[in-house]
Amino acid sequence: MAGRLRSRLCGILLAAAFLVGAPAARAEPRPLEDRAASGPADPVPAGLASALDDGRAALKARGVEIGLTYIGETIGILRGGLRRGGIYEGRLDVQVDADLGVLAGWQGLRVHANAYQIHGTGPTRYHVGSLAPVSGIEGLPATRLHELWLEQGFLDRTLNLRAGNLAADAEFLVSPSATLFANGTFGWPVIAAANLPSGGPAAPLATPGLRVRWEAAPKTSLMLGLFNGDPAHARGSRLALDPQRRNPDGTDFSLHGSPFLIAEAARSYSVGGPGPELTGVVKVGYFHHFGAFDDVRIDRGGVPLAAPWSSGLPARRRGDDGLYALFDQTVYREDEAGERGAAVFARVAASPSPASLVSLYADAGIVYKGLLPGRPDDVAGLGLAHTRIARRARLSDWDRALFAGLPLPVRRSETALELTYQAVVAPGFTVQPSLQYIAAPGGGAGNPLRPDLARLRNSVVLGLRATVQY
Repeated sequence: MAGRLRSRLCGILLAAAFLVGAPAARAEPRPLEDRAASGPADPVPAGLASALDDGRAALKARGVEIGLTYIGETIGILRGGLRRGGIYEGRLDVQVDADLGVLAGWQGLRVHANAYQIHGTGPTRYHVGSLAPVSGIEGLPATRLHELWLEQGFLDRTLNLRAGNLAADAEFLVSPSATLFANGTFGWPVIAAANLPSGGPAAPLATPGLRVRWEAAPKTSLMLGLFNGDPAHARGSRLALDPQRRNPDGTDFSLHGSPFLIAEAARSYSVGGPGPELTGVVKVGYFHHFGAFDDVRIDRGGVPLAAPWSSGLPARRRGDDGLYALFDQTVYREDEAGERGAAVFARVAASPSPASLVSLYADAGIVYKGLLPGRPDDVAGLGLAHTRIARRARLSDWDRALFAGLPLPVRRSETALELTYQAVVAPGFTVQPSLQYIAAPGGGAGNPLRPDLARLRNSVVLGLRATVQY
């Protein structure tokens, strides 16, 4: 009964968006404005478009906005990884935002909800085997609720409180320019996804949480988030290995995980001098998970887990920490009035905890809006991400090879390179080809599909993504 009610809740949200379409307008502030240009598409008959516009205007006048975004992509694994092949996957994202100041007279209060309909086959788990997800939208096929929260502003909206079912990757650890790329690690980085239970509070798994944001000074903000530390806690009959199967429709609202705390300070700025103004942002942050984690190398008696005489029960370690810093800087504008130009970004994160699989992560890249003549809204990008496997995890691989007496692979690091180009075909409709090269997928892990567990070969991935927003 509970499962049917949850599915109906997600279905109601999806049906509402099909009946009335509206532009989705949630985006981080960017040094190079509107890199991924969006807006209401008009590939429908004029009469229907007019009716939709009237419906949107009527709802907006009452404080309600409904948005619909569909992302569909075809991905081909040309070489390496687990196996070659091609897949299609898609994600429909339905969003509802309501201003309760307009609806009910409660000034400064708003509510947000969004649901996903995910379909297709994820390329990473079945074809590539990398730590960095090849696509930021991939997931197990499902219709699931994602975020559902209330937000209230205080002190002339310099203090903002958000509570409900939240995803940390919507606001924390985000480099604005990096959102262009298809590879998921340029959003929620591998160091968080690999080290935190169930991948942490990030799409497609939101979790109950509380976020406070304070505009401490002009262009300076402080954010603090407290989340349930496991968005798909294994309990009762839900003991599946995959966290998306443990919370299949996003309505578990679990509070059984230990707390996860993350804090971030951000400073926006502009660089003066002759010529157009160049904007940028710097962020620094820290996160801590209060739960207990399995040691990656030794058992509770101090014996290597790979040893034949090991109990097989990993030693328990309390807590997992991480530090990070990033900057995103516009470095060139073609003219003062226009938006064409280039921005660069860089992000680094470290986790010294003994239970961490990943100890160091870094990414960097460049994006250019209006690179080609006559295409002022298109965005091109080149990004590089590097993931370092923690020393204790590497030693565990050495132990496994030693006790097995076989030349088994030892994981060290993984590097992902992506070249992409987002073309604006029409307002609200973009097409984005991408080419990815992933060196040492899984950090150099063995291929489980081969009897000799030979190391996964470097992978070449070609993708084509289409995005429609209403």
